[in-house]
Amino acid sequence: MTLRDEIREMEGQLKRAGASVLQLCDEAGINRATWTRWKSGKNRPNMATWESTKAAFDDLVSVQQ
Repeated sequence: MTLRDEIREMEGQLKRAGASVLQLCDEAGINRATWTRWKSGKNRPNMATWESTKAAFDDLVSVQQ
C-alpha cells in the first residue's frame, strides 16, 4: 500500500467515524496543507511525524466510535 492509498483509507475511516481531516491535523499538530501535500505526493512525512499522525488518527477514530 502506498502512502497515498493509506491516506485515502484513513480519510474514509475518519468519515465513517464522524471525524474530519482537520480534526486529525489538529490532534497530530500538523498543518492541513501538510496533509494535502502528503496526499498529492508532493512531500512525504518523516517517520516520527507519520508515527505521531497515525497515533492521533488511532486515538481520534477510537474516541469517535
